[in-house]
Amino acid sequence: MNNIILGLSFTMVILLSCVKEDTNDTPMSDYKVSADFSTDIQLLNSGTAIHFYDHSTGGVNQWEWYFEGGTPERSTDKNPTITYNDKGQFSVSLICSNYFARDTITMDSFITVLDLNEGLVAYFPFNGNANDESKTAINGNIVDAVFTQDRFGNENSALSFDGDGDWVTCGTDNRGITNLITISLWVKSSDSNGIILSKYNIIHANPGYILFINKDGYPGLNGRDSKYGDYIRPTLSDAKINDSEWHHILATINNDKWELMVDGLLVGEILSQSLSPYLTNDIELTIGHIINDTNVPSREIAGLVDDVAIYNRILSSKEIEFIRLYGL
Repeated sequence: MNNIILGLSFTMVILLSCVKEDTNDTPMSDYKVSADFSTDIQLLNSGTAIHFYDHSTGGVNQWEWYFEGGTPERSTDKNPTITYNDKGQFSVSLICSNYFARDTITMDSFITVLDLNEGLVAYFPFNGNANDESKTAINGNIVDAVFTQDRFGNENSALSFDGDGDWVTCGTDNRGITNLITISLWVKSSDSNGIILSKYNIIHANPGYILFINKDGYPGLNGRDSKYGDYIRPTLSDAKINDSEWHHILATINNDKWELMVDGLLVGEILSQSLSPYLTNDIELTIGHIINDTNVPSREIAGLVDDVAIYNRILSSKEIEFIRLYGL
């Protein structure tokens, strides 16, 4: 009998010694997951690849991403790279989890994709040449202007004009422009009374348009939107640009409405009196001067010009913002 009792006692000691002491006193609330993420850019041009970054907390070890309109549309990477090829606004969802919990976050209309190639009929980035990188592909011809640093410090990425025999000719084609146009460019100058861009003849009363710096250093958008129509001069506010700093100039002609923006701010606007406005002509598109009646250049600019883009449509405010901040 004593042997039996001793055996049972020995067995109980063994069993008790095999029970692992639970030293984990972490409350289950500490395993709670909170999903969160960011991206390096939310406003982008079509065809752009962007990075997403997980900022979830709670010991996350699994990720399920869903990208509306993206390629790929799904990823299990912690920090995926996604390409957006189509125009629109798209949501992003992230489901993250650990061994005990999970959480989901969905951001509606989180990504806005633009199509800045739509309606782009001329684009001169001046990266070592005067090639037109739009689908129109009507290259420019440089006359004595030289390449220099752009606003980012990149060499041979902007054109410098000395105001004496320097310009670029870009052909007489109207590039599908009739009564709508957007012109975007960058300029750096200390000049006064110089032409930045022109498709106009200063003698004939033909339709056309001019972007320039006037004698007081203010930018101007002038022209006509019909043959023998009134000469159009939008009223300008205080926005001098002949300060040797880079400025973004954006001009739009939307039927009878002419507007001029500098560095994202509206500085001039006017309504024309034309009943059927149009801008087409057979005059050379030039950068750096204007052509008079005898085909002689005049009002040549001294300064730097870069990233000249022309559209045959009116850009949205988001598109204008993107071009000013990031370029094409």
